[in-house]
Amino acid sequence: MVFRYGYLTWEWTERLRGYTYPLIFASIYKILHLLGKDSVQLLIWIPRLAQALLSAVADVRLYSLMKQVGNQQVARWVFFCQLCSWFTWYCCTRTLTNTMETALTAIALFYYPLEGSRSMNSVKYSLLVALACIVRPTALIPWVPLLFRHFYREQRKLCLVLHHLLPVGFITFSLSLIIDRIFFGQWTLVQFNFLKFNVLQNLGTFYGSHPWHWYFSQGFPVVLGTHLPFFIHGCFLAPRRLHILLLTVLWTLLVYSMLGHKEFRFIYPVLPFCMVFCGPGNRSKVGLWSYAYENYTILRATKKTYVWWDLTGYNQTCGAAPYKKIMDLSPGYSLAHLKAWRKAAVSFLLLSNVLLALYTGLVHQRGTLDVMNHIQQACPRGPDPASVSVLIMMPCHSTPYYSHVHCPLSMRFLQCPPDLTGKTQYLDEADMFYLNPLSWLQQEFRSNASLPTYLVTFSVLEKEIYAFLTSGSYERTAIFFHTHWPEGRIGSHVHVYERRLTSRVNTGGN
Repeated sequence: MVFRYGYLTWEWTERLRGYTYPLIFASIYKILHLLGKDSVQLLIWIPRLAQALLSAVADVRLYSLMKQVGNQQVARWVFFCQLCSWFTWYCCTRTLTNTMETALTAIALFYYPLEGSRSMNSVKYSLLVALACIVRPTALIPWVPLLFRHFYREQRKLCLVLHHLLPVGFITFSLSLIIDRIFFGQWTLVQFNFLKFNVLQNLGTFYGSHPWHWYFSQGFPVVLGTHLPFFIHGCFLAPRRLHILLLTVLWTLLVYSMLGHKEFRFIYPVLPFCMVFCGPGNRSKVGLWSYAYENYTILRATKKTYVWWDLTGYNQTCGAAPYKKIMDLSPGYSLAHLKAWRKAAVSFLLLSNVLLALYTGLVHQRGTLDVMNHIQQACPRGPDPASVSVLIMMPCHSTPYYSHVHCPLSMRFLQCPPDLTGKTQYLDEADMFYLNPLSWLQQEFRSNASLPTYLVTFSVLEKEIYAFLTSGSYERTAIFFHTHWPEGRIGSHVHVYERRLTSRVNTGGN
């Protein structure tokens, strides 16, 4: 779109992806290119910084919303829980569609007509939801119960649909259609293609499937991490007007559980919803009084006796100091007990998440990023960069690609498109390679003239292809740490081999 070279994966040839979201980063690249500042480091970091800025706006909006529907102390705890979430740290700067979907969802929630909110705006929140659906059509899933609730409670239903929702949806999706028409060269409804592939045909299971309960038994607890007990506690203490958010979380998990292919990042958009419940679990007496007034109605008050009627139908008479009695009636943990352990709980929450965020963000599986920096430095500056070639022999999409090299050298990786033709016993290129790596290499490169300049592999593959490395005059020139937990096709280190290179091995600082 900007530099006239790159690679389009099968999702683009099958028109499962739209150009609206990549156009944002392409515009950034174009500006850098026009200014002559399109260095590799800026191409890598500017999109991340832009995504981080949007995520920060979403976090601030979540804080502002909780100040309106709760109080400042509740908002601070929600904000704290959101900021120290290890999964938020792990995802918020990554240019995944799920990250953009999460940010737009959190900002849209700020304008959603929750009880107590003073920032509700139907046009703004519906516009943000529509944009999220353009980026990733499954963004609509969390909003189904919220939209139904809004429609049910709205007195001017016809006005809401005709003057707000339909015009916003029509304009937004028309813009998406026009953008895709320009780049695809024909009218394409990528949102339908996406849903058809992932939901109707359920072809995403080609990349792995999990049992129906995976999100409840593994995915959701891992994403929440040490926030999980605070989330459970907060679910009992949260006021009734926030129960719609809990319903949204459960609905989203149930819908995604019906799909075979499951990933942690798919449920990232409901993480801000969960933080709303993590925060109230740490409320003070002021917050608890708010809870009491929201969930109980005073029917009769005498000088020494207060009669409270639980909205669920339970009648309770309290003494002259009703606060302690109400606190005892609050479901979940005793707030007084939590207050006594608050410093320890906060320290545990912060320490556990920071350590995990630092490890997953800076150490775990970093080799596939470091190796691309090495490849970029090897990119020739002459008139024919394509004279240097790279073969990445890893599970497909293990590494970044041209955005981390910014050089039109010849690169190839093992592809893994799903079977779209209905063939039996279908194997993609990556699977065929791993059945017999040595045989695959010998058949693919029958002459020395066709051998690539660089080979990039995980360390687990070295013994299997040793004969090919020797016959092709390859020498290991760089080693990069990748993970402490190698598994299957993924090794602990990434190795780089170069043909007829006699320089000393670079260990990548590890």
